[in-house]
Amino acid sequence: RRAALARRLVAWRARRPQDEVVIAHDAEGAPRIVAPTGALRLSLAGRDDLVAAAVADGPIGVDVETIGAPFVFPRNVLHPAECAALDAAGPEAHEEFLRIWTAKEAYVKALGTGFSREPARIEVRPPALSGFGQADDIEIFDGGRRVSTARARAGLVGLRGPVMLACIVLPR
Repeated sequence: RRAALARRLVAWRARRPQDEVVIAHDAEGAPRIVAPTGALRLSLAGRDDLVAAAVADGPIGVDVETIGAPFVFPRNVLHPAECAALDAAGPEAHEEFLRIWTAKEAYVKALGTGFSREPARIEVRPPALSGFGQADDIEIFDGGRRVSTARARAGLVGLRGPVMLACIVLPR
């Protein structure tokens, strides 16, 4: 399913027939568009029976998480400011953790590094003057520096139940 979805998406975006699309994987398993050649980049994510795919003209990362029963989230992967925000979030803390986590996953996919880096050094912030529940746009800070993004969104999507979806597009 992932491969078929990825081929259809790349073909549509490149305006080429599906049989001209070739997708391979790098040494870490990340998908790479081999043909058609050009600037297009691809990111894939899956959870349970869901698949998310995203294509852009530059570095891109996508992640998806199903929202199940609340759990004790691992604080060691969070920036101190994220911990404080989640402590103040009350009953929505579980969903907000998933928003932060999917955004971090999408970001490191866009970078092409995966979690070879310390996730607690990456901070996901809602836009100024808005709480996490108010908007889907987010800001990312890496090692204390604001990351320039072409697009950074993370939020709830209703499919066959609530799902958290994040997509980060970095400038070329």
